[in-house]
Amino acid sequence: MASFADLSAELVEQIISYIHYQDTLHALLHICRSLYTLVVPYLYRNVDLSIRRNKKVPRIDSFLYLVMGNPKYLKHVESLRVGLARVGGLKEGPRYLPKLSGPQHCKLIELLSKEPWIMEDDLLHEAILSGCCGAFATVLILSLPSLRCLEVSDYSNGTLGELFRFLQRRSPSFVREMALPSPSALSLISSLQEVYHNVDKCTGVRYADRQSHVQLRSFFFLPEVRKLEFFIPDGEPDSITRSHPRLHGPSFSHRDHIDSSSITTIVIRYTSCALLHLSGILRATPQLQSLTCDNWYDLRTTRAYEDINSPWLNMWKWNKHLKLVKNTPRTLVLGVEFYDSRKSFFRQPSFEHKYYVGDLDLTEFEKLETLEVPMPCLSGDPRFSIFTMFEPRLPPNLRHISLRSDMSRAQFAFQFNARKIVREDSLESTLEDARHDAGARMDLSYIFRSALLLLECPTELESLSTWQPAESTWAWVDRQLEDLTMAGRNKSIAIKVIYPMLLRLKKPEHWNLVKEVTLFDPSYPGRKAIEKLIRGERGGGLPLGLAMQYHLNELLAGHVLGADV
Repeated sequence: MASFADLSAELVEQIISYIHYQDTLHALLHICRSLYTLVVPYLYRNVDLSIRRNKKVPRIDSFLYLVMGNPKYLKHVESLRVGLARVGGLKEGPRYLPKLSGPQHCKLIELLSKEPWIMEDDLLHEAILSGCCGAFATVLILSLPSLRCLEVSDYSNGTLGELFRFLQRRSPSFVREMALPSPSALSLISSLQEVYHNVDKCTGVRYADRQSHVQLRSFFFLPEVRKLEFFIPDGEPDSITRSHPRLHGPSFSHRDHIDSSSITTIVIRYTSCALLHLSGILRATPQLQSLTCDNWYDLRTTRAYEDINSPWLNMWKWNKHLKLVKNTPRTLVLGVEFYDSRKSFFRQPSFEHKYYVGDLDLTEFEKLETLEVPMPCLSGDPRFSIFTMFEPRLPPNLRHISLRSDMSRAQFAFQFNARKIVREDSLESTLEDARHDAGARMDLSYIFRSALLLLECPTELESLSTWQPAESTWAWVDRQLEDLTMAGRNKSIAIKVIYPMLLRLKKPEHWNLVKEVTLFDPSYPGRKAIEKLIRGERGGGLPLGLAMQYHLNELLAGHVLGADV
C-alpha cells in the first residue's frame, strides 16, 4: 500500500481537501515535512478572531499580514468569526491594536496602500493607520477570495463600526442618493454566501436585548449573499412603530431598492417582535425561498407590545404578511417558545388570546413544499383541546410536513436537580405537578391524533415528521410509533421522529443536535428503522436549535439533573 510520501502532491492535496476535522489535519502534520507544507493552509478554513472575556484582543492585523503574504493561506479561509463574543463582561466600543514590529507594520501598510478601494476611503485609511480593530476586520473580510460564511457579533456596533460604515456607504440607496460611482469594492466579496449577525452558532444562547443592535442594512445588498441569519432585539415600546431603534434594516422607499437583494434564505432566531418587522423584511427579499422564524417570549424580560402587536402571535397577520412572497417560498419553519423564566416548568403560563390567535392559511402558496410548525399553527387552538374540530389549510403542493411539540405542556419539562431547585413540599404543589403531567400527556396524545389526521389529508405528502419533547421521559410510547408507522405504510408516506438531544445528552454544546429516526421509507419498505444524528440543520435546509432557550439556560444554571456544565 502506497504511503503519502509516494503519492503526487496534487493527489495528496486533493485528498486533504476532503478532510474537515481539525484533529485529523493536525495528526497529518507530523507524518512528513512535505505533507506538513500541504496541510497547513487547510488549517485556516475556519478562523475565529472574536474578542472574548479575560483574553487579549486577537491580532487581526497580524493575521492579515500573515495571509496577505501567503496566498495559499488566503484562498483557503472559508468561514470567519469577528466581533464580540456573546459572553457578558465585555466592554463595548472600538478596540485599537498596538503597531506590529517595525518591518511588519511598514510592510502591511505598504500592501494595503496598493489597494485603490482603501485609499479612496479616507475614513477607512485613517482608521487603519490608527490601529482600529474594526478597520482591519473590514480589510480582512474583503481580502478573502474564498470566504463563504461570515459571523459578525457586536452589541452597540462600536467594535465593528468601521465595517458597518464601510458597507452602508456602498448600499444601492446610499450610492444613488450621494451620486457615488458603482461600489466596485463589494465585488471583492462575491464568494460570500452566508451571514450570521449577532447569532452565536457555538453556544446557541440568545444575545441580551438591551445591548444588541442589528445592522441588517449592511448585509442585505451584498452581491452574492443567499442566507442571512439574525435576531431582532426588543426596542422601547414607544419607539417601535414603523422603525426599530436598534434594527437597522434596508430602505423600502423605492422598488429598485428591494429588487437588488439576492437573499433566498432568512432565519430569524429567538425574537419576540418579529411580526412587527416581518413585512419590511419580506418586501426586501423578493427571491425568498426559505423562511424560518424562532418566536421567543420570556414574560420576565420581554417588553409587551400589546398596544401595537396584540396578540403576540397573530396568525392572521402572519397570513397577511406571508402573502407578500406567496409565489416564491418553498420552505416555512416556525418555532414557538413562550415561558416565564422565574417559574418552574410545571407552572409555565398557558397561551391566552392576548398572546395567540388564528391559524395559518397557506392554500395560495403553490410552491411551498416543506412546512414545520407547532400543531396550534394549523388548528388555531393553543389549548390542544380534543373537542376542537379543524381542517388544516395546507399548501396544495405540500410534500414534507413536521409537527413540532412547541406550545404543548410537555415542551418545558425536565428532570430537575433537587440540590439546585427547592420545590414546595405541599399538597397544593403535588396536585399542581400532577395536573401538569396529565395535561402534558393529553397534549402529546392530541399531537399524535393530529399526525394521523394529516396522513388522511388529500395532498401529495411524501413525508411526515413529528418532534418529540426535549425530555426523554415524555416521548411517545412504542405502540404510538407502531400505529403511526402503519398509517404511513398504508399511505406510502415516509414517517420520521425527531428527538432533541440537548437534555438527553445533558451538554449545552448539543443545543442544535437531534436524532432523526426514519420509521418507514416507501423507497425501502422492508428496511428497519434507521437512526442518524444531525447537527445544525436537517435535510432540506431546516435549521435546528429552535425554541431551546429555556432548557439551555436551565442546563447552564445546573438545574437539570445530571447536567455536565
